[in-house]
Amino acid sequence: MKRVRQSTLAVAVLLLLSCASPASLLWAQATEPALGELRGVVVDPSGAVVQGVAIVLSSPAGKKMTTQSNGLGQFNISSLRRGVYVHDAMAHGFAPYHFGSLTIALGRTSALTIRLAIKVEEQVQVDAETHRVSTDHACGRHIDRVALRNRRVLRSQF
Repeated sequence: MKRVRQSTLAVAVLLLLSCASPASLLWAQATEPALGELRGVVVDPSGAVVQGVAIVLSSPAGKKMTTQSNGLGQFNISSLRRGVYVHDAMAHGFAPYHFGSLTIALGRTSALTIRLAIKVEEQVQVDAETHRVSTDHACGRHIDRVALRNRRVLRSQF
């Protein structure tokens, strides 16, 4: 009889704990604010994914969270408080990306596609050689005298 009482008591305690456990979890979830999450992908102008892109998310309070896109161009930043965020993306060969109004809601996952533009670099190289210009008047006079003689010779022949 004593053994039956102990078994009954153990079953009652287990039932009580199993019923109380979900309620305590619900109460804990209600007291903790649900945070938001940002998931996204980075693509180039053709729509191909870009890996290794540094993504910086700045909170309204100025706190910065940094991540990097994976081999599929995807990224994820979790545990975000509600607010309007600014985000930047930087990658070699692409123009810097800046966007200033991404709204994060509590308990929600926001989706984002970052489209990077190709960085255009213009470089102009001028190669010039300098030639020395003679300002010697004697050389010019000599040419004039020769041209003059040739002119006289040509006139006399006709």
